[in-house]
Amino acid sequence: MEISLSTKNKLGFLNGDIEEPSSSKDLDTHATWHYCNDMILSWLLHSLEPDLVESVIFSTTAKAVWDDFRKQFSQSNDPRIIQLNRELATISSGTSSLSAYFTRLKGL
Repeated sequence: MEISLSTKNKLGFLNGDIEEPSSSKDLDTHATWHYCNDMILSWLLHSLEPDLVESVIFSTTAKAVWDDFRKQFSQSNDPRIIQLNRELATISSGTSSLSAYFTRLKGL
């Protein structure tokens, strides 16, 4: 999603670089900001699984959705990290081809 928004010059809506302008100062800029924000919200919501949409459907900004998912999904899972480190330390190619071994290694 970040790559897609970056190519459209819209990444600032997610990271906070493009903030909502005051409607009292410049009505046209404010309307344009809302148009872009709503478009990005639509992209985000349509790219999510339905059960995830329910948790952010009432968010009004793309940044709020992005921040919510960053907080929700960036939590560390220490037991899983330990398990993956063990698997990486003990992985061997065995009778697998080099490409199969590399694919398995990259998957871990």
